[in-house]
Order: sequence, then C-alpha cells, then structure tokens
Amino acid sequence: MFSRNIHDDRIAMKRNIAFFVSLTFCLALQALTDGPWSFTVADGEATLTGYSGTGPEDFVLPSSVESDGVSYPVTAVGSSAFSGKNWIKSILVPASVTNIANSAFHDCTNLRVVTLSTNLLSIGSSAFRNTRLSTVDIPDSVKNMGEWAFGGCNAMTNAVIGSGLEALPNYAFGYCNAFQSIEIPSTLTNISNSAFSNCKALREVVWNTDAETLNGDIFGGQTNWVSLVIAGNGSTTVGVSALLDNAFSGCSQLKTFEIADDGSLGNIGASAFSRAVSLKSIAIPGSVTNIGSSAFWVCEAMTNATIGAGVETIRPNAFEYCSALARVEIPSSVSGTATTERSTATSSAARRTGCRSSSSATAARR
Repeated sequence: MFSRNIHDDRIAMKRNIAFFVSLTFCLALQALTDGPWSFTVADGEATLTGYSGTGPEDFVLPSSVESDGVSYPVTAVGSSAFSGKNWIKSILVPASVTNIANSAFHDCTNLRVVTLSTNLLSIGSSAFRNTRLSTVDIPDSVKNMGEWAFGGCNAMTNAVIGSGLEALPNYAFGYCNAFQSIEIPSTLTNISNSAFSNCKALREVVWNTDAETLNGDIFGGQTNWVSLVIAGNGSTTVGVSALLDNAFSGCSQLKTFEIADDGSLGNIGASAFSRAVSLKSIAIPGSVTNIGSSAFWVCEAMTNATIGAGVETIRPNAFEYCSALARVEIPSSVSGTATTERSTATSSAARRTGCRSSSSATAARR
C-alpha cells in the first residue's frame, strides 16, 4: 500500500512538471499582430505566422515587428504561413529571415517570382511546392533544403543552386515539368534518388559534383537527354567514381556526352548507355578501368569511340549493334575482352568488342 502511494505521487509529480514546462513555453512564446500580419515571438526573435489580408500581389515580407516599444527581428516564416494564398504573384524575403518553414508558400499557385534572403539558411519541405515560379536562385547561404521544396513547380525552367548546399533531398525539384537545364555545383555531394524525378523537359545537365556515383534514378529515369556534361574544375577529385548500371539506358535523344579527364571516373556500368541511339561519339577517359557489359549496346548513330589507355576489361557486348561504328582501337592495357557470337565483324578484336555493321568493322590494338 505504501509503495503504491509513492508510485501515485511520482505520477502526479511528473504531470505537474509537464504542466509547468508547457505553461512556461506558452508564456515564452508571445503572439503578436500588426495589422494583417501575425507573429510569434520567442527569445527576442519573431516568426511570421500568417497574413489576413488579400493583397498586394507583389509582397514584401516585414523584417521586424514592434510591441510595447521593443522591436523584434523577423527571422523565420512559419509553417503554412501563406499556404494557398493564390493572389500572391511575387515575394521579397528580407535579409533578416534565416528560415523558411515547411509548406510556408505551398499551393500559392500564382506565385511567379521569389527573391530569397542572402542570409537564408534553410528551406523547409514543400516550402514552394505547387507554385508558378519560373526560376529560383538559391543563395550560397542555404545549407539545408527539405523534400519537395520546389516540387511540382510546373512553370520552372531552371534553377541556380548555391554553393552552400551539400545535399539535395528526394523530389527537391520533382515534377517540374518545364525544367530544361541544370548545373550542379561541385559542393553538392549528396543527391537523393528522384531529386529531379519526372522533369520531363530536362535536356541538359552540367555536372560539377564530387558525388561518388551517378545514376539515372537521380533524374527519375529521365530519357529525354540531349546533352550531358560531367565537368572538372581543375581538381582531380571532381567528378564521379562510377556510372552505375543502366544510368542513361534508353536515352534515345542523347547526342553528346562529355566527361572531364580528371581521374575521377573509374567504371562504366552495365548498359549505362544502352539504346542511346542518337549518341554519335564517346571518349572514355584514361582513368576508366572497366566498361560494363552492353554499356553502349545499340548505340546505332555512334561513329567514333575512343577508349582510354587505362581500360583493363571490356565486358560482353559492350559495343554490340553499334551499326555505324566501323573501327575501335583497343588499348594494350586491355587484358581481356568478351566474345560476341552474333558479331559479323571480320577481325578477332572487333568480335571481342562486339561491333556490328553492315560493312566489315575493324578493330586494332594500340
């Protein structure tokens, strides 16, 4: 009986503590209004939580709010603060703001222009999802971005990603159906799968990143590529270590693929460019040691393939059914190539690379 009373007393004490903590938090979090603007204030800083007006279309967020003679800087835009306010067409985020919370401008379907604070540190999940932004310039100050931050922005054609961002989450720009080109900075080293999923108009990408692997899942299986450039910047660490299996398989419109010979690419995976039927030429850097099976299978427009001196293995059918490819020079570094039973090429080297042409294909070691 005595122990039971102690147990009950402990439960009552925990409830009292929880109550007082909650009460203290509520007292510390002060709600303010200034005309149509709503705020909460804590620790001397204000969060913009809402707006009750219906205009103007061109919106400048306040940088401070005053109460009882005290001025508080507005450092954040709160969750869903302006969600669904379809009359907003442009927003200027002041320099005082360092955080834009989840869904802050979600479903502002007429929002076309946003100017972000150069002191902004984070952009929350779905912050600008389903808006009409045509472009966005993400400042170098931004360190974190949430999933779907700019997802579903169907009018967006391009974006500038600042140098402070190291990770790009799932669907960061997913379903931006008008997205045409993107340059990925060298500082962006962690790109989640589907970051650019279903960007159906995406044609060109310049890749400057230190990311270890490059695969098509990042772009949601995008197959409409016209140009891919993996660029170096003078550093031997810039680039990718591997083009994964099926990375750009089926990219029927891909005409040019360039990769800097900076020592970073070591492997081209199986079927990496299979059925890229418009790809005209490929220059494989000397850093590559392995070309996967069917890597360039059915690249029917390919007329020239340069294989770097570091390649050691060419897997089965790597260049099979490259019907316009008449000659492939195989470097002496190659210790073994795969035979292709269906090849009609006359020389044994051509048979091993799998080149197939209506005329006799030839291959030579150098």
